Amino acid sequence: MTGRLPSAGGGAVVSRRAVRCVASSVAVVAVVMGSVTKVAANPTLAFVPESLEYKVKEGQGNPVPKTVMMVNLGDGELSKLAPPKVTYGAGSGWLTAVAGGEGNRQSVRNTVDVTGLGPNTYTSSVEVVSEGASGSPKSYAVSLTIAAEPDSSGGPVIVLQPRSIELRATAGKAPSAALVDVTQQGDGELGELSTAVRYAGGDGWLTVTLTEDGQGRRTLRNVASIAGLRPGTYAATVEVNATQASNSPQSYGVSLTVVPSVDDGGVPIDEPAPTLDAGTGANLAGRDDLVGGCGCRTGGPMQVGGWVLLWMLLGLFLTTRGTRRRR
Repeated sequence: MTGRLPSAGGGAVVSRRAVRCVASSVAVVAVVMGSVTKVAANPTLAFVPESLEYKVKEGQGNPVPKTVMMVNLGDGELSKLAPPKVTYGAGSGWLTAVAGGEGNRQSVRNTVDVTGLGPNTYTSSVEVVSEGASGSPKSYAVSLTIAAEPDSSGGPVIVLQPRSIELRATAGKAPSAALVDVTQQGDGELGELSTAVRYAGGDGWLTVTLTEDGQGRRTLRNVASIAGLRPGTYAATVEVNATQASNSPQSYGVSLTVVPSVDDGGVPIDEPAPTLDAGTGANLAGRDDLVGGCGCRTGGPMQVGGWVLLWMLLGLFLTTRGTRRRR
């Protein structure tokens, strides 16, 4: 004999069997959603900011250290960072990168020491590894410019503007060119110009071409070839020599960021990702502000749980309908 719960106000009667069915279904939903959430966890490593630039004047001392935050754009937790690896494009030993923190609250502190370095531009690339994270290993570029007042008393001097440039491209597409103007101070001629490229990440990806207009303006056109480069950040130093310049050679830094053609969800990336401030990066790192605070993405575990809930309600409807017919 099937027990029935009395209804209030003469409404429909629900059997104990239906109640047990609902309870069992809810338990199944909880187990399924919990299991799917664990399976879907996939941390994705990102940086805020994606590159660093230091500028100091000769004799001014060391610049203030800067921090690059590790941001998890996926689910789960980032594993403990391995000691960062620094590769130099110009100079050596002037950058110290130290990782700290735990899980999604990790960062890398970057300290510059200008001891023994003369006026010029120096570049390096810092590689960071978070085992098991998508996008790892990942690198960011660091440039250091030490400026000195040009002294033209010994002849003409080279002036480069700007002293650092950034190139960004989506995999499969060529980045636009970036220009550096070459001018002079002082009397006389700079003489013949030549360039040499030193790489801190990748090799052979930068082509520098000298152009000159009818007014004698000289420009260095910088174009990157990203064929064969995996997504990440690369750095290089371009050394400019002039046969008659008293301050030759002079250098400028180049950073290249290659982003994937599609994101982790298979969505094409046609535009550069927006820059996040430190506060936004910290919030993203927690990943607790997503759908319902469950730490899962829309279209993932929540979507699966929704289908299970739909089937549960359908089963409750059919069970209640059968009870009514037996009455």
